[in-house]
This record gives sequence, C-alpha cells and structure tokens, in this order.
Amino acid sequence: MEETQFFRLKGKHCPYERSMGGHREDGDNHNIAFQLKKGIKVESEHKGTIKFLKRHMKEHGKLPKAKKIYKSIAKEHLKEDPHYYKKLEKFHED
Repeated sequence: MEETQFFRLKGKHCPYERSMGGHREDGDNHNIAFQLKKGIKVESEHKGTIKFLKRHMKEHGKLPKAKKIYKSIAKEHLKEDPHYYKKLEKFHED
C-alpha cells in the first residue's frame, strides 16, 4: 500500500509516494527535494517528447497512443546514448 507524503520545495508542498513500511529519517525531505530538483533537470532531456505531445494535441485534439509516446522517449534516450538500453539492461542485472 502506498501513502502520499509531502515535503516543501521552494515554499510549496510537494507530494511523493513511499512505502508504508519504509522509514523516514531526519533530512529525508531535503534529500528528496534535492533529488527531485536533479531529476527534473535530467528529465528535461525529454523536451522533444513535450514538443511532440503539444504538436499532436494541436493537430488531433487528443493525446497520441501510449506506444507513440514511449517511442518518442526511447528515441530521446538513444539520441543521448546509442547503447542506452544495453547499459540499462546491464544495470538491472547487477
């Protein structure tokens, strides 16, 4: 079961999910906020997908099928590193 917790980021309450069985230690809020900030910067690599979604919405009035969105994200990862999925597979094996 998941429980939504909140932390503050630049004066706003931001939710994050954590396992009910997990333990929070002092400073976790700062850690999570810091990791979120880093994650947002890293995930901004998906600007192409955002542009694709906006263009598709404008042209068709609805979101594309999920598979098209996944394809756009996969292309961005491969543009970043042609061996992205090979490395990811190895990472998950370890």
